[in-house]
Amino acid sequence: MNREVNLTKRVKTSQGRRFCPVVISANGRVTPDYVRIDGKEQRHPEGAYYLEWRDGARRIRQSVGKDAGVAAARRHRQQQILSSKAAGIKLADEGQADGL
Repeated sequence: MNREVNLTKRVKTSQGRRFCPVVISANGRVTPDYVRIDGKEQRHPEGAYYLEWRDGARRIRQSVGKDAGVAAARRHRQQQILSSKAAGIKLADEGQADGL
């Protein structure tokens, strides 16, 4: 089972709106408003953050808002959920909202 969760931001580029990977700083935190486009870091204050992971062959993409800190926390939470499922641990609040 895949346990990787990608954090992207949908921003406006010259080719239209694109999902671009966010920039992670040296300390492992998300750099707010910075994305990587064609290998270069660019500042884009517009747009929203999205989580992306795979469930088998199916890609799932979920909006997590415009705040970089909240998006990073939701990414960590989703990684923990996927790791728990892969280990066979049943989650108690699987069908409920996460409260973030």
